Amino acid sequence: MIIGHPSIQLDALSTQQLRRIYLARQQFWPTGQKITVVMHKQLSSAHRDFCQDYLNVFPYQIERVWNQLVYSGQAEPPLFRETDSMVIEAVARTPGAIGYINAVDSLPSSVQEIVLGNSSAVEVR
Repeated sequence: MIIGHPSIQLDALSTQQLRRIYLARQQFWPTGQKITVVMHKQLSSAHRDFCQDYLNVFPYQIERVWNQLVYSGQAEPPLFRETDSMVIEAVARTPGAIGYINAVDSLPSSVQEIVLGNSSAVEVR
């Protein structure tokens, strides 16, 4: 499940847009707000599954992209968290944040679910 901070005013993303965000090719929302990427720890099974199932890349590929951008000063590093509840908390506290968690019965009102679709357009509320 993809979640976001309510400030991003977003209902849906295409899988291509999600991939651009997590590969740091898109660093700002259409409103101009900075995107903060929240991920599970790099060696976790949640991170591996997200990379392979949603982004169609291996975790080491994501790590290489972020390392190159961070060390060259072109991007700020993602926020890494250990559990779904920590990801939810980080997204809730960070305007412009996006993260991923396992499916839950109900999300707190401090975050919103972002639906993935096949369209290439961002649906902004």
